[in-house]
Amino acid sequence: TEIYTLSLHDALPISTPYASEAAWRPFVEKMVKEIYGPVMTRIVDGKDDLQLHILCSIQTFAAAKGQPPRLVDRWFDYMYDIDVVGEDVYKTYKTDEAVSKSAPYEGKNQALNTATSIYTRLDQPEEEDDGN
Repeated sequence: TEIYTLSLHDALPISTPYASEAAWRPFVEKMVKEIYGPVMTRIVDGKDDLQLHILCSIQTFAAAKGQPPRLVDRWFDYMYDIDVVGEDVYKTYKTDEAVSKSAPYEGKNQALNTATSIYTRLDQPEEEDDGN
């Protein structure tokens, strides 16, 4: 688990030839969704502990980068949208005191304060398909 977590943490700050975040964001988003997403999904499918470590790695990366606006929010949404992290793991993360606040993971409180859209989505009741 530790090696996987370190690899994920290292994969987030992908180096690109672009100078600003706004310039490289579409490149990274496309790569995550098309390349890393399916691989990560296969690795962590059914493994809630690994999914929790993914969220913790995102929080740590954001803390190391000085909490850029919406970074945690966007990445939490990505991980949910591409089925890497499940709904139950987000709920666990929110209340977790052991893993997400342990020494290797900094920035839990800031991450929770900025990860608003995922929790808003999860708190909304699912729309029922009426068959039309």
